[in-house]
Amino acid sequence: MLRYILAIMVLIFGAQPSFAAQSADAWKVARISGTAWVAAKNIKPIRVKRGVFLKPGQTLSIKSRTRVMLIRGKERMQVGPNAIIALPPAKYIKRGKTMILQQSGKVDLAVNKRDVKHFSVRTPYLVAVVKGTRFSVSVTGRKATVDVTSGKVGVSSHVSGEEADVTAGQSASIDTSSREIS
Repeated sequence: MLRYILAIMVLIFGAQPSFAAQSADAWKVARISGTAWVAAKNIKPIRVKRGVFLKPGQTLSIKSRTRVMLIRGKERMQVGPNAIIALPPAKYIKRGKTMILQQSGKVDLAVNKRDVKHFSVRTPYLVAVVKGTRFSVSVTGRKATVDVTSGKVGVSSHVSGEEADVTAGQSASIDTSSREIS
């Protein structure tokens, strides 16, 4: 009976790549302007459309002049032009934790408030860990920057191990030449 209901839902709502996309760790594409691709190991890349899910183990690549809005419950991620982000494979995701791997570009985030550190963005140069806030992370060839709009974000350098708390109206960056948080 359940298979019959699922088959009807697929016919009515349209099938997305790998229908089991409703995991708590998946992000849904709410809006897209331009061209973007989702890729995963051993799977042919697909062009991003509204309603597609970014799931653990997948990478989202954004072309120039493209923006993608991802949603998960009340959380939002606006991914800007030339950005590359990924969700780690499910076996590396801890229950109740979210990790975004950001290789390049800018991502603006609105994260639910919780009493524990539950959300992190990892770049080649720094890690931004939050409890609940609005912030953005930008990555270029040699630098990563965190700008906080509201709340507080803990930033740590991969190279020096230095840590700093960044609050509303502040920013922190790491440049490969200095290797310190500024």
